[in-house]
Amino acid sequence: MSGTSQMSFSANDKISTMIDMEARRVGSYTELEKKIAEANSHRPKKKTINHQKLRGIGDPAKNNSIYFDELEILDTYFRMHGISLAKELFQPPTLIEALGNSGPVTFLIPSRNREYEMRVDMSEWDVKALAEFTYSIGQSGTRQPKINIQEVPFRPEVFEKGDLDFKQEEWFRLLDEDYGSIVSISSPRASHSSELMLAKMFELEPMTTGVDLAELPFAFVWPSEKAFRSSFSVSIERLEQEQKYRQQLSSVRDDSYLLVANGRIYESQRTGQGLRHEYGVLVAQFQQNGLLVCTAGCTGSAGLGVVQAARELIVSTRERRSGQRFEPIWAVVEVEIQPTRNAADPREVVGHRILPRLGFDEA
Repeated sequence: MSGTSQMSFSANDKISTMIDMEARRVGSYTELEKKIAEANSHRPKKKTINHQKLRGIGDPAKNNSIYFDELEILDTYFRMHGISLAKELFQPPTLIEALGNSGPVTFLIPSRNREYEMRVDMSEWDVKALAEFTYSIGQSGTRQPKINIQEVPFRPEVFEKGDLDFKQEEWFRLLDEDYGSIVSISSPRASHSSELMLAKMFELEPMTTGVDLAELPFAFVWPSEKAFRSSFSVSIERLEQEQKYRQQLSSVRDDSYLLVANGRIYESQRTGQGLRHEYGVLVAQFQQNGLLVCTAGCTGSAGLGVVQAARELIVSTRERRSGQRFEPIWAVVEVEIQPTRNAADPREVVGHRILPRLGFDEA
């Protein structure tokens, strides 16, 4: 059976993952072969699948084809345990499941180097986001890919001089390789890899100013960042030129961070009592051998909520390809923030939801 693309989460891979997990549960592939035979004892002819074939399903080198009668045999067995094989095969994967079946996954984490002290600083929220990603993949029932972590050092001179030469940095080379999946954590405000990845996904020049709003799928507004440059960032003054945003801006606080998408302004209030909302975007794009994923929040806490939403975002390659290129899949995520007594950072992520986007589900 073949999948919808050359990626490794084909139908064979889904079946293989289910078989591998079941073999671990019952003790071995040989024991699983016996139990499958017991569940299919009513069949007049073939009752099970050889344990060697069970072990090799999903291995491209062994080229093991799955025949219809074998699917029926497996379905009979799994139904005894409350699992529908048809539902597992034909339900599109979540982003976390797609990552888990895509081969090695490399996480790009923004950092700030302190050379004199020989230390590397990372945001608490980015580290929490990384932990959330790895935990979710580990709990997804997928193949458990190899996990790599690569730092993305912050270089302020990029904004001051417009120097975009990252060729000597390892993370930059990874973006051009089509091997496994690359996940860039944090927004372009904190991570150069997120800026370059988003520009690659949406075919824009990175780190430019004055990009036409009509060309952007979404944009951020960070009022406190004056020297900052991003193709996905706009100013309040630029939004005020648009009639559809002018009235929305009248109720926005001066110190709020904003996400502009779907013709709306989503306000992330940075302070306040009681439950409040922050916003971000979750973006994914299929490659031939993996995915590109970017989690970009207006704030670090919003970024964590965006990562949590990856467990629920359904991704599919069907009818989302333009020529030889997969179109980006993206969604706005609303994150619920509750104040805490933590003196260092009095914010806690307590909920999230993926907001509907006009035209997205019908595309």
